[in-house]
Amino acid sequence: MTDRSLDRTNHNEYGSVIAEQLLRKNNYPEDKIQLVKKCILNHSSKRADFRTTEEERILVDADGLSHFDSINNLYSLAHNVMELNDKDTIKFIQDKLTKDYNEISDNLKCLIQEKYDSVMNIKTIDELLTISKEK
Repeated sequence: MTDRSLDRTNHNEYGSVIAEQLLRKNNYPEDKIQLVKKCILNHSSKRADFRTTEEERILVDADGLSHFDSINNLYSLAHNVMELNDKDTIKFIQDKLTKDYNEISDNLKCLIQEKYDSVMNIKTIDELLTISKEK
C-alpha cells in the first residue's frame, strides 16, 4: 500500500498504523496484528537493527525486489513528482536501488545481480527506460 501524499521518510510508521486499522476492522487476532505491524515498521533500513523475525527479512526482500521490478515508477516519482532533471533522476534511482540491494538477502542479490549492474551502468534516461521494460 502506497500513498504518495504521505511523507516517504516515515512510510514504515504510517504503514504500520494503516495496517493495524485495517486488520482490526477485519477482526484479525491481536498477536497477528502485532507481528504485521512489527514487520512493516522494521522493513525500513532505518530500523534494520530491530529486525528479529524471518517475516521481517522476507518483507525487506519483497520490498527491495518490488523496486527493481518497478523502475518506471521510480522514474515517474523522481522525474514527475520530485521534478528532478535527467541526471538527478538517474542518481536518485541508482541510490535507491543501491540502498535496497545492500538490504536484501544474499540469495536475492544473486537473482537480481545482472539487473542491478545494468542500472548502475546507465548514463541516459533512454537506457534507464529500456532497462525498466526488461523483466
